[in-house]
Amino acid sequence: MKWIFKALQVFLFSSFLTLAQAADFWLPATVFVTPGGNLSHTLPFPVTSGGPAVDASDLGHGFFPTVGGNYTKFKRVFAVGNKEIKDQNFAPGERGVLLPAKSSQGYRVIEQSDKSLTLGLNWTGFMAGWSILNVAVGITGSYSKGVSVSRWAPNFAATKKLPKIEIPVDKKILLKEWHPGDSLSTTRTLGVTFMAAGGAGPFALGLAGTINSTWEVNIERPENSPQNKPIAVITYTKSKGKGFNVSATAFLGGISLDKFWGKSKSFTYSFDLSNKKIAKKLLVKTESKRKKKIETSFINVSVEKAYQHALEGNFVFADQMIKLRGFGIKKIQEMDSKSKSTTKNAFFSVPILINANYSVGKTYTINNSRMLAENTVGEEFVSIYNKESSTAGVLSRDSQRTNMFKANFQQVTNLKKGLGERIRRYSANYKYLYMRNKVDADKLQEELKKVRYKIGNMKALKNLKIPKEDIGSLKIEMDITLSDLATDEMIRHARNTTEGQFVSEATDYLKGFFANVKDAKEEICRNAKMRILKECIYTTKRQTISAMKKAYKALNSMWRHRKEQNFKNFVEAYASFGEGFIENRFTLKTMLRVLKYRKKTTGSQKGQRRVDKYVKDKKGRRTKIPFQVTFQIQGSNLAPFKQLLYTYK
Repeated sequence: MKWIFKALQVFLFSSFLTLAQAADFWLPATVFVTPGGNLSHTLPFPVTSGGPAVDASDLGHGFFPTVGGNYTKFKRVFAVGNKEIKDQNFAPGERGVLLPAKSSQGYRVIEQSDKSLTLGLNWTGFMAGWSILNVAVGITGSYSKGVSVSRWAPNFAATKKLPKIEIPVDKKILLKEWHPGDSLSTTRTLGVTFMAAGGAGPFALGLAGTINSTWEVNIERPENSPQNKPIAVITYTKSKGKGFNVSATAFLGGISLDKFWGKSKSFTYSFDLSNKKIAKKLLVKTESKRKKKIETSFINVSVEKAYQHALEGNFVFADQMIKLRGFGIKKIQEMDSKSKSTTKNAFFSVPILINANYSVGKTYTINNSRMLAENTVGEEFVSIYNKESSTAGVLSRDSQRTNMFKANFQQVTNLKKGLGERIRRYSANYKYLYMRNKVDADKLQEELKKVRYKIGNMKALKNLKIPKEDIGSLKIEMDITLSDLATDEMIRHARNTTEGQFVSEATDYLKGFFANVKDAKEEICRNAKMRILKECIYTTKRQTISAMKKAYKALNSMWRHRKEQNFKNFVEAYASFGEGFIENRFTLKTMLRVLKYRKKTTGSQKGQRRVDKYVKDKKGRRTKIPFQVTFQIQGSNLAPFKQLLYTYK
């Protein structure tokens, strides 16, 4: 949705410048991050409103065009792995070594390209001169197109001269030019924005309302498909959205508040293009504008023909052939979604040179899906708390930093079992993601420090040996997955303690950290840009107390909503818990220690969390509380590195 607020920015400046099931518990898969990221760059063009400046008392008005657009293009390269390094997978407590890539298993090349054009007309009334006071109303139409490509290359030299990707319209192209794991995603968006603004000189306040439609087609050759078998998966999504934006701008920067509502429908199909079976006759029923039923007959339809129609968003042939069976076509999933989001943004932009954005907000989504391969239907509530910053432009390195906490509830019904076996489950995933181009060893060391500031784990993450060579493109991912049993335990802990007791666990940990860790100031205060230790401790403690209070309140709300079986409000409260949970290492590790350990009841360490905690799962079996912490790094010149920082197993 960033392009919407970009459209408003163009309007304001141009007028003033003249997305694992188990029966005993559920520990979800980690959040998937699309390869390209969501970056854009606006190129506003000034529109002259007349001749030379006149006296400030003179009044003027008129209709003026607005022209704008954005263009983003970047490329990231990541080493896939080395056969010599069997598996850079380290168990908890093991020391890791980041090794240079030798490209034995090739490279993954991510290319992103986004283009958009906005054209508008606005009426402006103004007082001329440097103090130019004005009001304006207008309408803007927008069109954007994006392409994201993920491809495999056999060696580093090949990453620099990959030919333009070709849509695999037949199995020959799929086999010859596409490697398992390759994908191509295209997006088109049409939008209309109605705007009103007022300002003085470079200062402005604006209000905008927007409606848009988006079409997205994703083609993928599954990573687990055989090299000699042409299997393609197509996902087609159509979305509609509406919302409004309030913004304040000054010179090259500003802030805004966005609220949006959207709905979408998507289909996912799998095609085995090696299947030579022919449908001798297909009957397709349609309806005319006058509601007259029309039946059309198609002769000798191949799987490849059905696939080619699907590339254009037409799945009629595929649906018919699925009913007949034996054609190697599967309808994997269909989904209807509704969402709402509220986002606060801050931005700074120097056209072409640099564009920086920071956003924080919450999104709530209802998904109704049918997994046809497993013959199940599901309803899902998802609530997300997200903080994200990004840069683009000639002077940037196309960076992206995301802190996201995703809470979800699912109700899954198996249609094969009589009246339907129903499973209810909930979980959460905290994802930290950092991506950037042109990274050296010093920058990687700096980013590892920021990860430690978030999650701790100093023993594992501070002792990493880093090669001196430039890293190139860099991606750092950290995931914490919380099962339903972990969720229940955190709620139980909040219910059994007062707010003061709940908060004091985190503040006691903070106090002990600064008292007992030799380089505590280096780890926490330098990262927070604070040099005075007392100021650093005071500020960090204040942030920790506020975050723990927010988490405590949210957990009690979750208990109430779960008791009422109001799972919509349950996941929204869970996302609010996540906002406090991910504040810093003291909030996060305090809650994870609650899941790992019980307090000692006797001895010199009475009251401290030292004893392993066990609970019973839904089948009555004794288990540690299931949650996991994983960390991984990829780079152009790094062998892929993955470390399991904690597992309940």
